[in-house]
Amino acid sequence: MLRRAQALPDADSAEPLVLRRVAGPVPDSLIGTDDAHLVLRAPGEGDEGLRGLEVRYRASSDVSRGASQRLRDRLREVRLDIRDSLYAAGGLPVEPDSVYPVRPDNIAAAGREAGAWLGVFLLPTLVAIMLIGGSLVAADTLSGEKERGTLETLMTTSVTPNEVVAAKGLAIAVVAFAMAVLNLANLGIWVGFGLMELPTQLDVQLTVPGILGALILLLPVVALLSATLLLVSGWARTYREYQLYFLPVFLLGLVPSAAAALPGLELRSVAVLIPIANIALALRDLFAGQADVVLSALAVVVTTGAAVWVALLARAGLSTERLLSDSAADRAELTGGPAPGSDTHL
Repeated sequence: MLRRAQALPDADSAEPLVLRRVAGPVPDSLIGTDDAHLVLRAPGEGDEGLRGLEVRYRASSDVSRGASQRLRDRLREVRLDIRDSLYAAGGLPVEPDSVYPVRPDNIAAAGREAGAWLGVFLLPTLVAIMLIGGSLVAADTLSGEKERGTLETLMTTSVTPNEVVAAKGLAIAVVAFAMAVLNLANLGIWVGFGLMELPTQLDVQLTVPGILGALILLLPVVALLSATLLLVSGWARTYREYQLYFLPVFLLGLVPSAAAALPGLELRSVAVLIPIANIALALRDLFAGQADVVLSALAVVVTTGAAVWVALLARAGLSTERLLSDSAADRAELTGGPAPGSDTHL
């Protein structure tokens, strides 16, 4: 026996499902369309191998999937009602639901549960903010000055290229860290002092030591992001070229920062050796009240080491010629003689 259910537009709708009996099989190509949102198949003639009811639907259709879920929920309720009526007819003296009832008991404090949720989304948000804010400075530090030619004037002074790189990297880091501090401070003021009413499941308990610990964990992330932006700015020859490089850097920076959202991934694993990802896990444990000082310190050391390595790459790649040159011809003349097609003066 085949029945066709005319599904409702919403799985949570209070309207009843409408079932219509049809003769003959319904082709699968029609399931999930306006002709047949789903098919309920029951045992009958020629269906000796079918036991129970079969609900056929198309998961790629929201309407078909929603109707299937509603129908299965209703059938499950009917089955329970039939079972309970049979128990009652057989003389069972108690309600079936009272026999060994299962009562869930969440022993995690509400604040820690909400803190774990906050730790999942905090670092990706801060990384995005720090990259965007730091990029405003990085875009103009080296690539912008090379394009305008003002970097040549700076290099005629007594400062060394290493000092220029260090000062500009520090400027990027200060802006990025300031944006992180301001956002954490806003979060601490609005949530910590109860200025914003949150649902129970989002009632985060922020403390001053917790915020200070988060700032310490963010320091190596700031250093790594600043060194990366400086390296990209030094590599780009123009402001526009830097903008082209920034988008891939932005997306790649967000990937490890979302490590805390992966189910089952803990800091006590190989993830502690992955820069930024280890800080994301350490932040989640910190706000969940399960911080491991040793592993968190190891995460800080690993990410700091990665920041130092990128900074060394930036310093090695930003030689005087690279700093001053904004074209291939200038670099050829500075590094290997006159560029092709240029005149040679004796």
